[in-house]
Amino acid sequence: MAWAGRSVESTLKKWVEKHPVFETPHHSYQYKPLQGDGKETVRLMILFPATAPSDPLVCYLIERSFADFGHEALSYAWGDTTENRPIYSAVPGKEEYGTLNITGNLDEALRALRKTHGVRSMWVDAVCIDQQNPHEKLQQISLMAQIFSRASQTVIWLGECDGHIDRLFKTYQRHHYLKKVSPDAADKYISKYSDDSIGERADQNVMHLLTGGQRRTQSLCKRTKLFDLVPGFIDYVRVPTCQILSL
Repeated sequence: MAWAGRSVESTLKKWVEKHPVFETPHHSYQYKPLQGDGKETVRLMILFPATAPSDPLVCYLIERSFADFGHEALSYAWGDTTENRPIYSAVPGKEEYGTLNITGNLDEALRALRKTHGVRSMWVDAVCIDQQNPHEKLQQISLMAQIFSRASQTVIWLGECDGHIDRLFKTYQRHHYLKKVSPDAADKYISKYSDDSIGERADQNVMHLLTGGQRRTQSLCKRTKLFDLVPGFIDYVRVPTCQILSL
């Protein structure tokens, strides 16, 4: 099916509404090779809405020209790769769903990010790259930095809500405000930031996002550098069960 903007998304949404997952045949999802040896196009995941958190995750994978890429990209930690949960990709031509296995952490992220009405188009590495195709993985991974840089918005999943993450971002926001008023006051404020458990977690999650998923030297993960790297400050969205950061 060729990409034709919102009309395709609307058509797919109607197909999904008429084909409930558990009333429609589903088999293991079969990826089709990307055009141009995997360096000219990327897959985009269209994530369909749900009214209840427990509703199954349903998506559609569509091939998109890399040159025109400008959708959301998700940055997250894979988590326990032995914990598999299903996401169902619509295959309208065969009147079925293709089942893909994702980690529990990604499952939680997508459930938090999907809308109650309308679709959400995102690039998510575990789903948009054929993980069983070494050649495609090599080609697509080489594009990851550009994918994140071209994204209309990068969303960082920090995991289920807890007091540490909540406190971390209140600290970031306070620091950003102080930098506008008084850089010296901001530096003094950061010098009091001494909870290593919070700092270490921040370094792992936020640096993963800010560097496009690429590992950097340990020096870049030092707290003062981390605070300087956080631009503006982003969009911090706190929903009942999770923490989401949007660049």
